[in-house]
Amino acid sequence: MLFKDHYNKQLKEKIKEYKDSKFKDCPGPVLGYGSLDASIMFIGEAPKRDDIIHGVPFTGIAKNRMVKAIEDNELKKGEYYFTYLIKHQLAEDSRPEIIEHKTYLDILLEEIESINPRIICSMGFYITKFLMSTWKMKEESMSMTDLCGNGYIVPAIQSTKRKKEKTIARRRPKRYLLPTWSPSVENSYKNNQFETDIQTLKSIKALGILLFD
Repeated sequence: MLFKDHYNKQLKEKIKEYKDSKFKDCPGPVLGYGSLDASIMFIGEAPKRDDIIHGVPFTGIAKNRMVKAIEDNELKKGEYYFTYLIKHQLAEDSRPEIIEHKTYLDILLEEIESINPRIICSMGFYITKFLMSTWKMKEESMSMTDLCGNGYIVPAIQSTKRKKEKTIARRRPKRYLLPTWSPSVENSYKNNQFETDIQTLKSIKALGILLFD
């Protein structure tokens, strides 16, 4: 835990220091919030005005939906962690295009590995497609409508790294990815779908006992 805490602090400093030139006048950053040992990680695409004011993810228009999602799934405080793909507020007409903001994406991947959740809820088109592309998931080509509300297994990965004369084996455990729509938009269809999709967490947690290794 001490190592995790130290690494997380370093990562937050890295986020504070980094600011893409496209966002030089954009408010932020909004850093991740929650337990460093969380088994469930909720990832949105970018903070809104209220999130910037409070400095905590999902404290704006998404707050009530996220609180309901946590309560409906009977999640305890130490079980979850909130963060964003891009940590600064975007202009209204801007989109978090994957290729344009690679550094932000690399930072997010570090954050995921630091927390090491077993379930990741990707809330939005861009974050879902980025993670599926990064992890080379066969479902990447599916439409967001078809992806939403279903749990997909992210295969475990075994990798090796040379350090001086030693070969160090690293293993990323098996994970689940649950895509859904962003709770931060005012769209009745997506809002209703989000509430339905998020209920899949209960089933994934139950199956996780059998499939996690």
